[in-house]
Amino acid sequence: MSLRQQIEGCVPITAAIAVTVTALKLGNALLRRRAPRPPGPDDAAARQSASRSQVTAPPSDLPLLPPDPALPGLGQLFDPAYFEGVYRSLHPDVEDAPERIELRRMTYRPGQRILVTYAAQRVIGDWVLEDEFAIELLSGEERTHAFRYPEDPYLPGLATAASAVDGEELLRQNVRLRTDKLRVELVRYRPSTRAVLRYRAGLRRGRERRLSLYVRAMRPALVSRFVAAGELADRSSFHIPSLAGRWDDGGIVWLTAMPGRTVRHHLFRGTPPEPALILDSLASLWALDAPDGAPVTSLPKTLRFTERFLAQVLQGRPGMATLAEILAALAPLADTWQPSGVAHNDFYDDQLILLPSGELGLVDFEECGLGDQMVDVANMLAHLRWSGHFLKSDAARLYREQFRAASLARFGWDARDLDLREAYCLLRLCTNPVRGLRSDWRDVTEDALLLARSALPRRASASRPPDVGRFAALDEPGHRAYDRGVT
Repeated sequence: MSLRQQIEGCVPITAAIAVTVTALKLGNALLRRRAPRPPGPDDAAARQSASRSQVTAPPSDLPLLPPDPALPGLGQLFDPAYFEGVYRSLHPDVEDAPERIELRRMTYRPGQRILVTYAAQRVIGDWVLEDEFAIELLSGEERTHAFRYPEDPYLPGLATAASAVDGEELLRQNVRLRTDKLRVELVRYRPSTRAVLRYRAGLRRGRERRLSLYVRAMRPALVSRFVAAGELADRSSFHIPSLAGRWDDGGIVWLTAMPGRTVRHHLFRGTPPEPALILDSLASLWALDAPDGAPVTSLPKTLRFTERFLAQVLQGRPGMATLAEILAALAPLADTWQPSGVAHNDFYDDQLILLPSGELGLVDFEECGLGDQMVDVANMLAHLRWSGHFLKSDAARLYREQFRAASLARFGWDARDLDLREAYCLLRLCTNPVRGLRSDWRDVTEDALLLARSALPRRASASRPPDVGRFAALDEPGHRAYDRGVT
């Protein structure tokens, strides 16, 4: 059966859900419905041209990263001829060349590691068949490493969990459920780091029922930490998904679905919850005692990573002066910082679900542990300020003002302390444009740095002269900073 026949054969089954499906898996590829466009007189010529094309290069104005002496082969990861060759080596049985290969995302630790994600696209009728793959380069190694979804060497259980056939067996063994006609949808995938799948199926036991579960794939060493963080968050007034099962060796956990929409969704539609509801739930989390061995999310360590990252990618740019000014203002905070108690450590509007009952749920909780409780509020403010600036959202601007005023009134904090932490959170978000490989990432990053500087309390940067590199010099070997940002 040809690839076209496979796709056309599955369309009747998926037609009813095609409007809401994020992605369906077909073999090792992802099947997405193509966005409609009005027909034009040149459509036939365009299709004929596309059938002859092999790969579309990334935008010609995409600035390459500055050289990294520890990663001398970094530039080839952005060379269309190179990553097309890697794609072909990963797909030796695919005869038809993709219409285009998109750069999707980059994970980068200057001097240590870079991983770039790509999506090769083939258009068949109203569907786009995508093959995601990644190329990784490590310091001290001349050769790159490549792999394709779902065969991720860092996520050993992903390929099995992403298979509808094998997924049913995993559910039987680890969740003790017998299912029928399992459908697997990809929700999110960050190569080498994590993936989220959604399972939909019928249940064989008793009367006919439908099953909906979320699957989280991670590195196996992080499963115990994930479960412990969930147990901690579950002691607060936040509702969290229930743990349905776990497969530690594969790095897989199954979670129940949570009804409702995100607070960001409600915000953009003019129906956000009262700030007091969010602050009440946060306060219940902060009041908990940390279990023995709870991880610490360190502000100084994360700041060191952010400084090293931005200083590397912005070499020779005017934004370096803005970065130095922000770092100088944050230096006293980093010098004296200590964790204040249990915190969420990655708190913002898109992590929160407003349930039909009017209560709040948390969809991501794995960073719960010791941290800076004021940063939880500051991170929410930073995301709202980011949305107000880059998405031109008046609703986000207004809600930020309300949330900030409510937080200061409830907790009696010094406004300058909160403003410093909001600037710190905005500085972390400044890494998003380049990690997302936007063609205009340099300009957007410099704009974002100005936004972070605007959050600083007045004259906060005058306490010490700018010194880019100060935090990087104090970096500790082996430290890992987790990706955070607007999604």
